[in-house]
Amino acid sequence: MPTYLASIMRNFHPINIAITAFVLELLTDFIWRTEDSEQALEQLRNCRKDFEDGWSLKVFTDTLINTNNILMVYYLLRFMNELLASFVDNDKLLKFKRELRQNRYEIILETVKSRIEDRWYRLEYCTFEYVQRRIF
Repeated sequence: MPTYLASIMRNFHPINIAITAFVLELLTDFIWRTEDSEQALEQLRNCRKDFEDGWSLKVFTDTLINTNNILMVYYLLRFMNELLASFVDNDKLLKFKRELRQNRYEIILETVKSRIEDRWYRLEYCTFEYVQRRIF
């Protein structure tokens, strides 16, 4: 399974929403099928070079902070909620919530909320043309 998860993560793209939405859907499916969120998080840690600091979801939280695409925000937050809901062991869930707090996830959520209230996200940032300009 680690190869499967690494193959999925190689396709994560912090700008291209279509690719990212598909990657996050596959990750969610993987987490629910394995019924072991802790194992999935460990595999995320092992398959990305970005995790030198030990934070397995850094690529997702960095994208939340850096994107101006509200659809990207929606898919990332949906994935995080699915991940939280997938924990069956209460101790592991509490450990993961501690990890979220240590990595300032609540501050990231407040930032996103503030950006929504300030209308920082724009519809034009969600268009195919805008994404193509950002990529190329």
